[in-house]
Amino acid sequence: MKTIYTEEIIFNDEKRIKLLFSFDREIINKIRRLPDCRWNKDLLFWHIHYIENHLDYLNKMFAGSFVFKLHQITSSANIPVDKDSETNPNVSGNVSIVDIEVRTDYNYFLVSFNKPFKSFWIEKMIKLFNPYWDSELRKWIIRDIAQNLPIFKKAYINDECVLNLVEKRGKKSVPFSEEDRKASILKFAKQLYYINYSARTIRSYENHINKFLNYFANEDIANISIEQIREFIAKKTFEPKFSRSYENQLISAIKLYFLFNHNRKYDLEMIARPQAARKLPSILSQDEIRKMLNSLGNIKHKLILSLIYSTGMRVSEATGLMLKDIDYEGSIINIRDTNGTNDRIVPLAERLVTELKEYIKAYQPQIYVFEGANGAQYSSRSVQRIVKNALYKGNILKRASVHTLRHSYATHLLENGVDLRLIQELLGHKSSRTTEIYTHVSVPSIQSVKSPLDNLY
Repeated sequence: MKTIYTEEIIFNDEKRIKLLFSFDREIINKIRRLPDCRWNKDLLFWHIHYIENHLDYLNKMFAGSFVFKLHQITSSANIPVDKDSETNPNVSGNVSIVDIEVRTDYNYFLVSFNKPFKSFWIEKMIKLFNPYWDSELRKWIIRDIAQNLPIFKKAYINDECVLNLVEKRGKKSVPFSEEDRKASILKFAKQLYYINYSARTIRSYENHINKFLNYFANEDIANISIEQIREFIAKKTFEPKFSRSYENQLISAIKLYFLFNHNRKYDLEMIARPQAARKLPSILSQDEIRKMLNSLGNIKHKLILSLIYSTGMRVSEATGLMLKDIDYEGSIINIRDTNGTNDRIVPLAERLVTELKEYIKAYQPQIYVFEGANGAQYSSRSVQRIVKNALYKGNILKRASVHTLRHSYATHLLENGVDLRLIQELLGHKSSRTTEIYTHVSVPSIQSVKSPLDNLY
């Protein structure tokens, strides 16, 4: 069973729980649902909201999947340490060799300590650089060559060891084998992980690059031409269910792959992106939303849809809403960053205050406002099912989703005379152009326009 190590830390003047584990998509996908789970792209670790007796809480939540243990730096967790080297550092009578593989194409270097070595070397490295341990390569990864490599050399030059420095760029001049292809995709996924791409985006990009490498299985990937890439994209446009958004994502994946793996950027800018189609969002009327809410007998189901509609939350924001984010006295809700935007506040509807308190008293959630089994964060898929059920029970024939409630919220605010700039702030849009789409779906403003045909008679 996979092991995750924990450590209590003070981060930005806040008590947090640090999670330590080797890169693993299954672990990442599941821990994202932990309380206020965040990834620090500079220090390369996940951390969560502080929880009393966190080991008991985490082991109960992930029973059967993972084991959580307290991390002790002196034990060099997950790394096999030669115990004899601590008392007798020169077991073989030779000076210890430290291999350093510098990867300028990725801006990191890999470190491996050859036996015999002293365990405190690893402890010192952890304290200085907070490195990432790659269990597959069996090496430490330290980012930022220009800043950290000189510090590393200085720190170890007098520790009875010899530094063996090798520079590699990782380019290939022969067609990819199956092993090469898998390794290349894994490295690409790690780079996306390092720059804090979401698990869903990483999976999509991996799928695109897998198809791309299969298509050019007999080619030298590092040196294929722009024309070949354009040909690949053009052929994809004829596949079933191909869309402009799919094509945009495919181009983004290819560009990042070549940037990370082959240091090619300038020529890939020549690949033109498709012009985005302008589609108007589906909107539900206030009467239709009233029917949906009234059709639900479950207090939890009704409350979560009411909250989304009354605040314009995204589904991920609603499922990630924590009890501490609700300010009853100020009648506001703090919405935390989930979509690359800044945190924001939205007003709490008066009629929801009583409903929220009754719900919390009945269901007794511990961390999140809406919790699933074993206190885990409520899933987005469950909320989608609630909407589907409400549409059916309310006899509403329009195609709608959870996000339709957000669109409807914005449109109804606009129809009630709320300033467009304020709506932009409430929705957390970076650009006002995104918010302006609702001016095109406001029914009263469209109905107020008199057709020129009516003036003819």
